[in-house]
Amino acid sequence: MEYLRRFFNFWFPNAVWIAWFVLALMGIYFFQTLIHEGSHNFTTIAASGDSPVMAPFPHKNRNDDFLNGVNLTSEKDKTSIREDVSKCDGTIIKKQLHLKGFPGTPQIVDLFIITGLFFLFFFSSVKNPILRFPFIVWYLAAVFDFVYNTGTVAFGGCSGNDWSDVFLRGYLDRGVLIGLTWMFWIIFILSHFVWIYWARWGEERVDGSAFTATDKFGDWDKYKDRSRFWDFRWLALTFGLLSFICFIWASAWLAGEGDPRVRTDTGAFLGFYVLHIILAIICFTIFGLSFYFKKASKI
Repeated sequence: MEYLRRFFNFWFPNAVWIAWFVLALMGIYFFQTLIHEGSHNFTTIAASGDSPVMAPFPHKNRNDDFLNGVNLTSEKDKTSIREDVSKCDGTIIKKQLHLKGFPGTPQIVDLFIITGLFFLFFFSSVKNPILRFPFIVWYLAAVFDFVYNTGTVAFGGCSGNDWSDVFLRGYLDRGVLIGLTWMFWIIFILSHFVWIYWARWGEERVDGSAFTATDKFGDWDKYKDRSRFWDFRWLALTFGLLSFICFIWASAWLAGEGDPRVRTDTGAFLGFYVLHIILAIICFTIFGLSFYFKKASKI
């Protein structure tokens, strides 16, 4: 049971984290999407000098495809006509292309984030749960972003997303890309279930944790006494601001000022738009109420 104790000490050292994972969901979703699309934006500028319009929020495009976010280059600025592998069967056609740079940049960025956070988790001593929490959810977001965009390739598919485009545009053998993908999954993703046992963030007791160094797994009654919800009030402000920024950004499209290739008349756009409003209101309310229920600890 020692493995489970360390696993839960890393992911859920305090019962209050379960509630805060839910409250952080929309804000960290926008934050990671911003990093993802921002890396596309950077490589496009580096490759062509063209600065595309960035829409880092869920929507459907004109083809009714769901996108978590997008960079939109000018439809008038077709940079070249060249042969391109356009289908997973290897069919080669000539078509006009926007010069957007390496399509797998967001996945490479994810791996750098995951690696940097691994060193933080494994070697540093951070016992304050309020300081730990944002790094834990960022790690989870980066892992999800990488898995979401490479999962189709890992299991032999080809859906035309970023990681598939590495094969399509780079003329790589599909077997080679599948092998590389699984190598990255094992080294950077699945290894988490091994190294977490020796990581200091799994081994060391968190302040206010449900588990101490001598506790046996299953002492659930300690959750009730040590869960301090209001201690996380500054994180409530942070996640609320992230959702609010996304709400303001997306409002330009809802007002008809954005690129029409981002459709605002679908549930994909409106559903997440409303969720950001709700989460922002909840987080700001929690932040305000925390000063009334002043039980917060100083960081």
